[in-house]
Amino acid sequence: RYPFGGTVSNCPPEILLEKSEGSVEAEVWTCGILLYVLIFNKHPFDTEDEILHHEFATPFTISDSCFNLLSMMLQKSPKKRCSILEILLHPWM
Repeated sequence: RYPFGGTVSNCPPEILLEKSEGSVEAEVWTCGILLYVLIFNKHPFDTEDEILHHEFATPFTISDSCFNLLSMMLQKSPKKRCSILEILLHPWM
């Protein structure tokens, strides 16, 4: 198993499923988790099951643009996750 050097609540699905040993896409996931924590002061997922099988919920209303960015960053599939360039060019940024 890949020695993920963080907490489970930050771990991207592909590493939990042992389909990746880390990538730019995994870093985008972790940045999405960090953005979520900065906005809501809590983690979007607390368990491996939640990371793998549940969508994140927002505890209070945020702008459509912010929700869109979080959704792009927290895609379960790394192939569908946005790139760092897409983050930088996103209107919310």
